[in-house]
Amino acid sequence: MEHRRNRAIIIGSMVIVLALLVVCVSCCVLDNQSSFTGSSVKNADRYTLDFSVMNQSDSHVLTCKEGDTLHVSFSIAKGTVDLLIGMEGQSPIYRGNAISDGDFGVVVSQSGDYKITVNAKKAAGKLEVKLQ
Repeated sequence: MEHRRNRAIIIGSMVIVLALLVVCVSCCVLDNQSSFTGSSVKNADRYTLDFSVMNQSDSHVLTCKEGDTLHVSFSIAKGTVDLLIGMEGQSPIYRGNAISDGDFGVVVSQSGDYKITVNAKKAAGKLEVKLQ
C-alpha cells in the first residue's frame, strides 16, 4: 500500500513538472513571436510606424536623389528599436541601436534606393522617415 502511494506521488509530481515546463516553453515561444499592433504608411516619400506593440522587423525603400534630405523622427516609449538606413552593399548613412527619441535630417550623398529597416523587440512608439 505504501509503495503504491509513493509511486502515485512520484507520478503526480512528474505530471506537475511537465505541465509547468510546457507552460514556460509556451510563454517563451509566444513572447518571441512576430507581432505588430498599430499602423504603418509606406509610400514614395514617407515611411511611418505608429505602434503599441512591435516585436518584429519591418522595412521600406525610398528612392532618393543626391542632395535629398531624409527627415528622421522617433519616440520610443518602451522596448528596443534599432534603425538602419542605407543602400544595398554600402555602408549605412544612419545606424541607430536601441533608439529612444530623435528628430534630425540625414543628407543623401548618392542617388539610389535607400532601405529603411526597423528591428523591434517588445516595443511601443512612433517612427517616421520623410523624404524632403
